[in-house]
Amino acid sequence: VCRLANMQQLPGVLEVLQGLPEPPQAINVRSFGLQDVFLALTGRSLRE
Repeated sequence: VCRLANMQQLPGVLEVLQGLPEPPQAINVRSFGLQDVFLALTGRSLRE
């Protein structure tokens, strides 16, 4: 798991991964939205 402060860091991470002797088989990129942040802070959905 790798967490980035912002998406501008992603190209550097991908460059490092390309240089590995055995690159990962899959890469999942997820950007957090308002719903995710609200749920993490309050434990409730925006629709509740």
